Amino acid sequence: MSNELVKVQSGSIGMHADDFDGQYKIAKMYASASMCPTNYKGKPDEIMVAWDMGSQLGLNRYTSLKGIMVINGVVSVWGDIALGLIKKSGLLLKCEEWETGDGDNRTAHCLTRRKGEEGDHYTCFSVHDAKVAKLWGKAGPWMTHPKRMLKMKARGFNARDKFPDVLNGLFITEELFGEETIDEMPDQRAETLQNRLDGLRSSHPMPPKSPQLPVAIEVSTIDIEEPHQAYAPPIVDEDTGEVMDAPSELMDALFDDIDAPKSNLGGFQ
Repeated sequence: MSNELVKVQSGSIGMHADDFDGQYKIAKMYASASMCPTNYKGKPDEIMVAWDMGSQLGLNRYTSLKGIMVINGVVSVWGDIALGLIKKSGLLLKCEEWETGDGDNRTAHCLTRRKGEEGDHYTCFSVHDAKVAKLWGKAGPWMTHPKRMLKMKARGFNARDKFPDVLNGLFITEELFGEETIDEMPDQRAETLQNRLDGLRSSHPMPPKSPQLPVAIEVSTIDIEEPHQAYAPPIVDEDTGEVMDAPSELMDALFDDIDAPKSNLGGFQ
């Protein structure tokens, strides 16, 4: 395919190319142009990525460069463009935004209804909420355009709640102004968690551990009997009736019986 840039009539998609190299040449042209948004000047690679993201949202090239921002490492889209995309989707049946109260009670409200769903969806954001989030009075838009920032906060919550598919999960840019840097969040959260743990330890001290005492072990004694000899009935001399305890006496008696006269054998010769 040719890399030649083709100039088309006003009102169409503008300059285009059929392959990557041609598109990159257009990106380089944008990056060097004086009308290029400052955050994309001299950055053709980022312009290419912004165009790709914008095409997924249905934005043309120039609107992609104006409308897609990276704040603290998070890709986002300006609040007005977000509302335009939601309206263009045909899914928005109602959108009402208003403000009430003053002082800490000043509150921005947003009410929408999505096609195919019953009931309205309501979100709000107040000065009190901004103070809790440590945004109120912070240098930048929160100091120069506080009412606008309250409005965009309420709109951003509502848009991401009910139309995440239209925004492809992107935040509204104004939501991210004043928020902590994403790269610092893990360390900050770890430090906050440690501070909370230290506070809990100081306010709820652990009870002192009891000293480890020696454990008494009950030992039962076992009577060990002396090895017993097998029982044998006493041997009695039939002639004298005497008890013969010693083996020698038994042996003598046996020999006496052997040497006895035959007359003692009951008359048998």
